[in-house]
Amino acid sequence: MRTNEDVPYKAQYVEELLPKLRKFETEEYAYYLDSVRDWINEIAGRTPNPRALLIDGEVIGVGGVSVSWNGVGEGWFIGSQDVNHNPLYVYKRTMLHLKDAREKNNLHRIQATTVTGNNLTYRWAIKLGFVFEGILYKYGPNGHDYNMYGSIS
Repeated sequence: MRTNEDVPYKAQYVEELLPKLRKFETEEYAYYLDSVRDWINEIAGRTPNPRALLIDGEVIGVGGVSVSWNGVGEGWFIGSQDVNHNPLYVYKRTMLHLKDAREKNNLHRIQATTVTGNNLTYRWAIKLGFVFEGILYKYGPNGHDYNMYGSIS
């Protein structure tokens, strides 16, 4: 029987997650992950309730909703390929945390970005109730374009 856990974020979880991501992604993506390691820890520090999802004690993803300013939050999530093997668990926990963030922080908007061309993250954003709003050109630290998604309540 598998054990699913939803626990408070710790910086060590990013260190455990990065090698899993490198195993499945390109060398360029590994460079990208290195460039955002500090950003992940920084945004987690600004996130009221950052979380980590674990299965059998192994980290499969970290994320949360930081508050940009009154009424607006920025959703963020970094997950390994194990997310795709446990979609219902990840979906339910993410929906719960989005609802919790909205209520506790009085958010009327949560926005999120994904790398343009990543169809998997596009599908996740849509499934979670986000709407595509446009392209952010040269937005990423490595110059990649990103898609902006918004969820309005």
